[in-house]
Amino acid sequence: MKRFLLPAVAALALAAVPALQLLASQNGAKVAALAIMKALSDSGWQVRDGAIDVLPQGGTKIYPATLYFGNTYKIVAAGDEEAADVDLGVYYGPDGKFLSKDTDDSNVAVCNITPGYTDQFYFKVLMARTKSGGSAHFVLQYASKAK
Repeated sequence: MKRFLLPAVAALALAAVPALQLLASQNGAKVAALAIMKALSDSGWQVRDGAIDVLPQGGTKIYPATLYFGNTYKIVAAGDEEAADVDLGVYYGPDGKFLSKDTDDSNVAVCNITPGYTDQFYFKVLMARTKSGGSAHFVLQYASKAK
């Protein structure tokens, strides 16, 4: 019995390590986004929907959102501790014309937009660079404020 118990415990511990690293990575992205959204909320911004996701280095993901005329929006994509450079763009229409972009070399990207009409817009997140060349988590969240 003892002969089988030790390998079983070791196998369970090894299996838990990737899950713990995944959780830590998600939490890193959540903490960064939460700090930004709390500051916005404390300044009178209304925090809106959000998403947590993972992208490989060079990968992109697009999120649709309805933005309303008469509001100003701050869109934030905050990467975890593995994300070295997260970029963000807000665009409209089938041409993908960017209305706002953040392309600095930071793991937090912020775009501001005040739409001239109510319609569907798109948030494009790019995991431009990670520290190890692998994947990294990010949180995408936005907040609005009436003019």
